[in-house]
Amino acid sequence: MKKIWGLLLAVVMCISLLPAQTYAADVKEEVEVLELTVMDATEINALLSQQVSTESSSNLLRSAAPALCDCTINISFSSAGMYIGVTTGTNATASIVGAKDIKVERKSGLSWVQVGTCDGNYDTNTALFGGQTTYTSAVRGETYRVTVTHYATVSGISLSYTQTTPGLTCIY
Repeated sequence: MKKIWGLLLAVVMCISLLPAQTYAADVKEEVEVLELTVMDATEINALLSQQVSTESSSNLLRSAAPALCDCTINISFSSAGMYIGVTTGTNATASIVGAKDIKVERKSGLSWVQVGTCDGNYDTNTALFGGQTTYTSAVRGETYRVTVTHYATVSGISLSYTQTTPGLTCIY
């Protein structure tokens, strides 16, 4: 009996040493290109007053040193798709302030697949920037997240902060 188990174990070990071919799924996701439109002060204030913000850096202390603050990503779902509102603030007037490298990702198993992208937008000589866009291909039941790089130049000092929301499921 020991010889049979030994022979069986040897066969299993030999099979496990044989080269195996694995094939990755050749799935190419269509990436939607988005445009971030600049909001006026009224729209920015309305966006900042909403309590649906998924992530916020407004807890950063406002200090004398140039700093980013009030950096938010707001997401909501509707029949038009996934609305994305972005604000980037500074504690002093910035020569340039904005949001860039915006990525919309959909959860696929244990990983995230990029399905939307936007170069971003900016404003000048202000302390607060707001922009908005819509990812129109959102699917009910799918989970999405958004990554944004907030940036500004204050008194010649470049500042940036990359923020990623948690995954949110489209319920519309």
